[in-house]
Amino acid sequence: MGVGYLGGDSAVAPLLQIVRNGTSADRQQARFALGNTQSGAAVRALIDLIAAPNIEHPFDAEGVLFVLTHHRLALATPRRTIAQTFDAWQQWWDGGGKDARVYSPFECVP
Repeated sequence: MGVGYLGGDSAVAPLLQIVRNGTSADRQQARFALGNTQSGAAVRALIDLIAAPNIEHPFDAEGVLFVLTHHRLALATPRRTIAQTFDAWQQWWDGGGKDARVYSPFECVP
């Protein structure tokens, strides 16, 4: 979904509508398109999607968060629950993540 590349912050709301109401394939594409937005609003929305009810593949959101933030969770548990993952990202956000740089999908991790 090219709208992520073109829309930035303005693409987040329409993509979230697709995540909530689209077909399964469209929902998956919209989640990944959020990673193309280079938007802090997308970061916040993806954190919320991890724990959202009725969202298939909640860990897709974590992968897209890495694309946007280049941040990896350092939890001791290799097999985290959805709740643990959400809590860890929420703590990161509250601890300064909301002010972190947001990367474009073209900026590789060093």
